[in-house]
Amino acid sequence: MSGSFRPAGLAWERITAYWAKVLRSWRTVLDWTVWVYVVVPGLWIGGHLYAEFWRDPPIWVTELPVIFPSALLAAVVAILAAKLRTFAEEGDALFLRRNRVWTRIVTRIGLTYTFAVKLFLSAMVTAVTAPFYLTVVQWPVGVLLWHTAGLAFGGYLFNLWLDAAHRRWPGWRKYVAEVVLTTAWVALWSGLVRAAEARPFVWPALVAVLALGGVALSARRLRAKGTFRHEVETERAAYVALIGWMLLDAPVTRTLPRVKRPWLFRGNRPLLRDSTVPHRRLADLWLKSMIRHPATVRVYGSLLAIGVAALMSVPLWLAAGVWVALGFLALSWFHRLLAQWYAEPYMNMFSWREDQVKRSVKTARFIAGAPMFLLWALAVGVKTGLAFGGAGWLAVPAAPVAGWWLWRGIHAMTGDGVVKPKKKAQRFGGAHP
Repeated sequence: MSGSFRPAGLAWERITAYWAKVLRSWRTVLDWTVWVYVVVPGLWIGGHLYAEFWRDPPIWVTELPVIFPSALLAAVVAILAAKLRTFAEEGDALFLRRNRVWTRIVTRIGLTYTFAVKLFLSAMVTAVTAPFYLTVVQWPVGVLLWHTAGLAFGGYLFNLWLDAAHRRWPGWRKYVAEVVLTTAWVALWSGLVRAAEARPFVWPALVAVLALGGVALSARRLRAKGTFRHEVETERAAYVALIGWMLLDAPVTRTLPRVKRPWLFRGNRPLLRDSTVPHRRLADLWLKSMIRHPATVRVYGSLLAIGVAALMSVPLWLAAGVWVALGFLALSWFHRLLAQWYAEPYMNMFSWREDQVKRSVKTARFIAGAPMFLLWALAVGVKTGLAFGGAGWLAVPAAPVAGWWLWRGIHAMTGDGVVKPKKKAQRFGGAHP
């Protein structure tokens, strides 16, 4: 019997076919001009900046605790390539899934492939951050290798946890489980690195525990039943994740609206006072539409979390500048969302007055960004209290108060924006609100 008619041959054939398909898709946009004018110069400039950065690292890099980059690497390894691969295809339901022996062998090869990807990813991110560990923290090379192995085994164990959560909790609950598991894994890895930093002999035992956990969960995964549909959807999602970046500028496919009541604001109550005023009514409509949109809420939460992490990780003297820069970044994002909202076909059916649009944009941006900016202010206050102690904790209530006035100043500096109503919308016969 030829190799392609054995389980191992079938799995290898599917892995090579998968990557051949991905590479063919990438070649449609990565032609020789992109390589010559974008990729190669970008790698050259980026490599030069990377070398200069580590040749004379900034002071704040030398003051970073080792837990922070290790936690960041754990999050990167966990989030990237987070799918448990089995290379299942829809046609397997006809014959292959009936042969339990073949199915287990193919699945076992898929699990091995998943671990190999995690190991490669861990090696890559460790190589990028190796100057920090070897020169700043001055870890021995052996400890760094154990750290890499722990990232690989831990990332693989995270994949198994996440796969079990996705199979058990469909719908919105799987996204909640993903956030909880990612947070738990990063916190666990940070604690393990802190424990092993003072006692390097702990590293072999730590890696052994993670490896045994991966083996145990792999055996349990091989015994699982009723996973075929989940595996097919996982393979489809993995392919889309690798080629989705090529479709960023593609027109969004409009789906038919589903007749379902929204989870939030079902009674259509206004969020803002004096919502009978035209510009505040427009701002109220935009705020509710954004809160009802899960993707926008996820980006909002991610930006808030990244901002808090950045403020807590940089030195205190730099935190104020980062805080202000984050405020301008949030304002630009809100403004882009408002511009897209006013460009929607439904909104173009009405001939909004330009003064009302400008006032609604200013109101909506200010209200949407105030909670985020004040939480960042609270993080700056907590950082000040941790740095100075005693009277420094007075910064915790004082920072949000100062942040309110700073937010008003930042918002006033941005002006009215450039969102303008469409002139061609008047042909639809829309009236002023």
